[in-house]
Amino acid sequence: MEQKIENVIDHTLENLAPVFYLSSIIMGILLVLLGISLYFLKSSKKKSRTVCLSCIGIGIFSILSGIIQM
Repeated sequence: MEQKIENVIDHTLENLAPVFYLSSIIMGILLVLLGISLYFLKSSKKKSRTVCLSCIGIGIFSILSGIIQM
């Protein structure tokens, strides 16, 4: 009985894995676009520039991570 439940859970997680990778790539693209748009719109303050560059960096990392895991 336990083996059957474990197999069902493993099968379900294996089917969901590509969805998580794709969502990681999409979120990365959104973060990069958000960072770029904020960089050009509100780049006057030092803190806002830091936030923009952080969004861009995290977005690029997320995109690369999703591509490598696929």
